[in-house]
Amino acid sequence: MPFAYDQTIIHPIGLQFRFNDQEAEGVIEDWHFETKYHYKQVRGPAGVSSTAVTVHSSENIVEDYFISVVCEDVEAFVINQQEKLINFDLTSLFTYEDQKMLETNINRMCRCLENSLQSRTEKLKVEHITLSVLEINQVVSAVNLLDRDSLDSVTVHLPFNDQGFTAEDFIPLIEGQGPQRLYLTIQLYEFSSQELEEVRKVRIFNIFNCTSKQLYSICIKFKYMDEKCYELIEEATFCIVELYYMLSEISFTVKGAREEKEELIMKRYSELNQLDNKIPINIFEVTLIMKTIASHLGCPQIQSLRKVSRGIRQCVDYVEPDPHILSYYMGLRNFPHVAIDGMMDEGIAVSYKGSLEQDAVQVVNDFDLNTRHQKSHMESLIIEMDKEIWKLKEEGDPALSTFFKLLRDVLISRASPLKVRKLTFVFHWQCLMMEILPFFDAQLLDSIIIQRIQGIDEECTIDLDEILKTKQWRKAKELCMNTLTARASIQDMNILNFKTIEITLETMSPEDITYCRKKLPMPFVYDHIHPSYKCHATEISFSFNDLEVQGRIIQPLGCTKFHYEHVGRSAGVSTAVTLHRREHLVDNLFILVVCEDVEALLRHQMNQLSHFSLNTFEVDQEMLEPIIYVMCQCLENSLQLRTEKLKVEHFDLSVLEISQAVSAVNLLDREILQTVTVRLPFEDQVFTADDFIPLIEGQERQRLNLTIQLLKLSLKMLEEVRKVSVFNLLTFTSQLISVTINYKTIDEECIELIPEAKYLSDGKTVKFSIDHAEDPMEGMTMLTLSDNKCHLNIFEIPSIMRSIAPNLGCHQIQSLRKVSRRIRHCVDYIKPDPHILACSFWLGNHLRFDIKDMMNEQVVARYKGFLEQDAVRVVNDFDLNTRHQKGCMDELYIGMYEEIWTSPLKVKRLTLSTRWQCLMMNVLPFLDGESLKSIRIQKAFKKDKEYRIDLEEISKTEQWSKAKELNTDLTVRTSIRDMNILMFERIFITLETMSQEDITYCRKNIPQSLVFKRFSLLIKNCSADDFLAALGDPYRIVNNIQYIWWFRIENTPEYLYVKFRQTRPRRLVFSKVHQDDTPFF
Repeated sequence: MPFAYDQTIIHPIGLQFRFNDQEAEGVIEDWHFETKYHYKQVRGPAGVSSTAVTVHSSENIVEDYFISVVCEDVEAFVINQQEKLINFDLTSLFTYEDQKMLETNINRMCRCLENSLQSRTEKLKVEHITLSVLEINQVVSAVNLLDRDSLDSVTVHLPFNDQGFTAEDFIPLIEGQGPQRLYLTIQLYEFSSQELEEVRKVRIFNIFNCTSKQLYSICIKFKYMDEKCYELIEEATFCIVELYYMLSEISFTVKGAREEKEELIMKRYSELNQLDNKIPINIFEVTLIMKTIASHLGCPQIQSLRKVSRGIRQCVDYVEPDPHILSYYMGLRNFPHVAIDGMMDEGIAVSYKGSLEQDAVQVVNDFDLNTRHQKSHMESLIIEMDKEIWKLKEEGDPALSTFFKLLRDVLISRASPLKVRKLTFVFHWQCLMMEILPFFDAQLLDSIIIQRIQGIDEECTIDLDEILKTKQWRKAKELCMNTLTARASIQDMNILNFKTIEITLETMSPEDITYCRKKLPMPFVYDHIHPSYKCHATEISFSFNDLEVQGRIIQPLGCTKFHYEHVGRSAGVSTAVTLHRREHLVDNLFILVVCEDVEALLRHQMNQLSHFSLNTFEVDQEMLEPIIYVMCQCLENSLQLRTEKLKVEHFDLSVLEISQAVSAVNLLDREILQTVTVRLPFEDQVFTADDFIPLIEGQERQRLNLTIQLLKLSLKMLEEVRKVSVFNLLTFTSQLISVTINYKTIDEECIELIPEAKYLSDGKTVKFSIDHAEDPMEGMTMLTLSDNKCHLNIFEIPSIMRSIAPNLGCHQIQSLRKVSRRIRHCVDYIKPDPHILACSFWLGNHLRFDIKDMMNEQVVARYKGFLEQDAVRVVNDFDLNTRHQKGCMDELYIGMYEEIWTSPLKVKRLTLSTRWQCLMMNVLPFLDGESLKSIRIQKAFKKDKEYRIDLEEISKTEQWSKAKELNTDLTVRTSIRDMNILMFERIFITLETMSQEDITYCRKNIPQSLVFKRFSLLIKNCSADDFLAALGDPYRIVNNIQYIWWFRIENTPEYLYVKFRQTRPRRLVFSKVHQDDTPFF
């Protein structure tokens, strides 16, 4: 249990923990007073390491190593801190005896801080953080887990005299800073000229590469300083710094950063020309200048710069710019040839004068020089041999082996594996390929091509027994080997991971054919139609029900039709496919056969389609719903697999939900798309205007005709269609040309309500044409509610109201609603989000209702009557203020409440001050389960009185199963086995009793939880004998009061730590601990 945290009753604004190798000091600050703690390592009565914690002049003994006790307190404070911290300090003391032990403690404290910050549901707000570290990346990792908008100052403490840093260490910290500029302080033991140079680099990086808003200043604090630094600082006018000396402190401030950037921007790479003699070439010897232009240099420019002078070459090699090579070709001939293409469309071509035997080392060295710092992926790497080199290999010449061994050494020596998307070998010796293939980045290698050497007349075969075992082979998606003959059986070639295969086999047995038929899905129609239909169709359509599918493909020279039908046989399910008036039997479920063809046709389609449809006919809802779901899933997967978006003019789809159509349309080329038809084939299908908003907002310059096909046009559906039209007008986006409704039947009330709509000649179609705004921004001005010059009736215009709605808080919305009836109607129509951050109910003798919105404005309502009298009014006010809340509310504090909202309310932390489960069940099931992170159930008013609670019903709710934290100070009567606790990360509860079966349940099941971190249980009645019987002999017993067990969690580096303390009440802790923090490592 965290000792200091359990003793603290204030809400801290400052946390400070300073430590060395034997003791630690803690200070918890509030606005009015502070509490100090002192931790000291001592030896217990049995020689066991313990910690003496002194607070308020009282010493307490905690049976654990002192740094572990400190870390538990740090973790508890960080995880549970709700308010912003003004100051957060985790630093080492200046005095220590054992540096190695202090280094261990610093590492542990940094890891504890990072784990604690990761466990929070929202980022911690801190103004000033100070941290002792061994490496700069430790402070970067911690700072990246803080709220960067609140962060004002970062102090990095490097406590030892052998610690240093580079400018690159701080770049991630600077680049991650948002609009809030930062004061950076670095505290060193000794300030040397090397550190000064790195500070200057950080300073210049901030000017050249950033927005000049990330840093206010860089402050260096030190104990000693080199004499050489004094001279260098005085000459530091290049950095444009001002120096202020205060004791042992130097501050490099950013003065006039905006003007400074405008002045220096003229010196950036965009104004430089390497051939311009007016610009001194030695500017390229400045590291920061080189870093600025490096990302825009290709391989030829990099190599050209390296040849200018030694100073520039050293600068280039220091910066290590990525050459951005796209393709690299190595032709192994009598006179080797190399060709390189880069991102600048400039290439390098080199022909070597010597033979391969003479120039093998030079070719490999050039490859190393050109690709050593390649970090981006290379599209293609080709290694090709010619006929003459093939003869040398056949004659046993060692030149080739030498070349590939040298190439292997280069690939191994890289800091990270070379990233290549397509790897091509034009030769057939597996032994040579195996020298280099295992050393490419397997995650990026998509395609492997192995071809025969040109000019060889005899048939070439290849063995693949070693290659197919590599990770690169298993991860690749495409394989092409059609000019070589593979001797391996296809069953042994590990080909199931490939999406596309084109190979030549020496033989194929009946077993091989059966293997392929069972293991490899084959698109039947796609494989049997003419190639022109596969890639150059103009129209593709599929119409289906639960037993058959009709397909049609049209291309400029003709049309082909095909038919799929479900066939039930004694041996299983098959599909009869009719194509070119011939029937074929395919051993697979008909819908899967169809999906294979849909995927193949869409993936390989190259032409622009005038029409694509995937629709139902002869509807049987019960049987057809799963078919529609599978078809929509297949369509989405097929479109995702394409390398570029499919071009379709008219897209037609039957769906169960509008979101399925939106997902598919978002994968199409929206510049080409003209018409979208969404078909809802079942009578009970409905939609809302909000369903179509993502589809409308995703449309760009090309305006869209939207068609919706319904079985019945009801009054409710008509209203939603009109909302879609109004949305398009009010947002000035003009994405829609028209909204057309096709229906079989229509309510009589609808006919009277749509006089502006145009009925088409078939009598089953209504078309709403939408006029677009000529000037969307005309007449829009900056409006405020307090501007008396603005006529109030402008707020009656929905488009004006919609434009200002995102900037209104709850208080302003309610104020507007009180101005006039028309404005109230406009507000209620737009439904602006009130952006409520916190909402509280106080249900006592008198009622109070508090709301705080994003504008930091507070609405406070006090009711004169009792709950019985004013319950309806309180609920109505809550409904009025939160009805349109779409954003996530930070906190809802509520005692008793009845279900009134119609859509789930999003709340992160829920606090319930009641002991009646029935009242909680009126609230909890109606909150948004995905947003709810923390549930707290607490006593209402009499804090000193014990209350009991049952949780059987609450623990069955979806919200309970989705929450991550549970905290209650009421005594729970429900057995822990019936509480569904395994989905929580953290629990702090009080149990009435805990049986031996309950303990065994926890021991067996808690380690299986993927999210569990720490469970803390207070138990009113239980026996130590039950724990010994359920858990076995403990690892350690402390003063016959505290029992400790360690259990290894299988297949993980984690241990389950169990601590039972025989106090009143009993304390039981289950915690997941990394093996590095256990006594066994």
